[in-house]
Order: sequence, then structure tokens, then C-alpha cells
Amino acid sequence: MKETHPDIRRTLLLLKSGDEVLLALKKRGFGAGKWNGVGDAETDSPWHMFVYAYVADAWEGEPSESEEMRPKWFHVEDIPYGDMWDDDEFWLPYVLDNKKVVGAFTFNIDDKLLTHDVEVVEVLPSESA
Repeated sequence: MKETHPDIRRTLLLLKSGDEVLLALKKRGFGAGKWNGVGDAETDSPWHMFVYAYVADAWEGEPSESEEMRPKWFHVEDIPYGDMWDDDEFWLPYVLDNKKVVGAFTFNIDDKLLTHDVEVVEVLPSESA
């Protein structure tokens, strides 16, 4: 019987302050060299990954660099999509605009986006409401 990989479930956290979002440059491992939210995806088999992304507009402490990630604040109009996962440009603008989305993305073995499908399923209350 062929062995199958279990679905991998991960979380991704984005800190947002006004018109700025905190991204982190992944320094090693899966996704190295890409800007992303913070989360955990250390795995030898990143296939069939389910990612739950959250945005926080309140937190304690200050983000700081670690061996794995280097954080940096970006204005939402200056997000470096060209240095991120290819799917981010399709879902992140919605999320930063207080919309809940469900998406499906297919990448090839070289991490290039093959297909994408994003659906807004809910508009959340704005920060000022």
C-alpha cells in the first residue's frame, strides 16, 4: 500500500498597525528568502498544507529578529509581493482589508504558482467600528 502524507496544518500571523503590516524575512528552512507573516512550517513534506492566517492589531512586546526570521514593517502600499510566495498577492490584500477569505493554491516543485482560487466569505468589522 502506498504511503500518503498527512495534511499539514499551520498558522500564519500578521501584525497590523494602521496602514502598516509586519512581515518577516525567512532566513532559513522552508520559504527561506521570502517575506511572510510569522508562523511555523518546518517540515520535510510541505505538500497539502492548510494555512490559517490571522491578523492581530493589538499585542504585547516588540517583534525582534531571531535565527529564523527578520521582521520589518511595511506600508500596505509597499508590500514586497515580488519577494513573497506567489499566492500572497491574491489573498493578502483582502485580508488586510478586513475580509475573511478561503483560497486554494497549487504550486509546482519549484514553488511557482500554477493555480489560484480565492473567495471572500465574510467582511469583518473594520478597526474603527
